[in-house]
Amino acid sequence: MVALFAALILHADPRMEIQRQYDRWSKAYMARDAETLIGILSPDYVLVNVKKVATSYDVYVAGLRLLGKSPPSTTKYSTAIKKLTLNGDEAEVVSIETMSTTSSHSVTFHRHEYLDLWIHYDAGWRLRRTTTVRESTEVKPING
Repeated sequence: MVALFAALILHADPRMEIQRQYDRWSKAYMARDAETLIGILSPDYVLVNVKKVATSYDVYVAGLRLLGKSPPSTTKYSTAIKKLTLNGDEAEVVSIETMSTTSSHSVTFHRHEYLDLWIHYDAGWRLRRTTTVRESTEVKPING
């Protein structure tokens, strides 16, 4: 029975598992659950913004812990896989992150396209690097 369970884990669909991690990230981000967010990251995680400035794991985690002290967000947040390339225990993913925030007079839509590098550990897929490829923001007034 244990061997069967282990075989199922080894042959799980990486795309589905990584999408599940993106979904966990979205839910945790909206709930301001910093510990879940940190748990999705690899200990050597690096974020590279659109201006090619890198943020180290330690600095990023400190920011997530501050985020965790704020109230839950009203921003709707999701990430979808556009393309996944698997190479052994690593997966390179082109992902699209969308956020929408509604205020009393407008809705703001923010979109990022990322090149993410995921690594598979015994405990599952962890995000190792995020490189921002492009981003855009659109504000639409609420008619009323």
